[in-house]
Amino acid sequence: MIRRFSYIETCLYWGTGLTASHLGEVFGIARQNAQKSISNYRKQHPDNIYYHASKKCHVATDEFEPAYIERDTEKYLDYIGGIDSVERYWAETEWSEVPFESSDKYLKPPQHRDIVQTVLSAIKNKQSLYILYRAKFKTRSMLISAHHLVYANYRYHVRAYDHETGRFVDLVLTRFIEAEKTEKAWVSSLNDQQFPLTKIHTLIIPRQEY
Repeated sequence: MIRRFSYIETCLYWGTGLTASHLGEVFGIARQNAQKSISNYRKQHPDNIYYHASKKCHVATDEFEPAYIERDTEKYLDYIGGIDSVERYWAETEWSEVPFESSDKYLKPPQHRDIVQTVLSAIKNKQSLYILYRAKFKTRSMLISAHHLVYANYRYHVRAYDHETGRFVDLVLTRFIEAEKTEKAWVSSLNDQQFPLTKIHTLIIPRQEY
């Protein structure tokens, strides 16, 4: 229900309103159930929505205050981009009527499935990794503690602690040749001073990228 309410607010605040038929089509539910969802939303947030007779749809009031979505414009644009990414993974109905195209998909190099699975599992379970890594000038064997997956500069990076040098580094995921979990102690990101944990998606990769 919260997801339906979020969609209702998206149509009210960022769109031009919605109908029960539209809501039912998006969520694959009967029109009657969709209308019930709209009625439930109105009961909980009566100052946010009203039925516009001439437009024949539900629209936002002048006093509209979102309870489930953000007002921030940049966040909404990021959301549209995120929906585009989700649609390429599975058949997700787009929550925006704005046509969108991202050039990122044409610039990303291919990823090795087994390596990606191993790295993501190690991050999730806080396990260290032995990796073979194609650095800028040579191929290195490394023991690392990966703590975040980062997307920046059209590439996926792994933020990790390099046990040999004692530094936190950025590793380009497509440069991983091999990856294997180990029983070595995992080092957390607690002392990673260059990593803005609250702004992962806007991270500017430091110059000491490997």
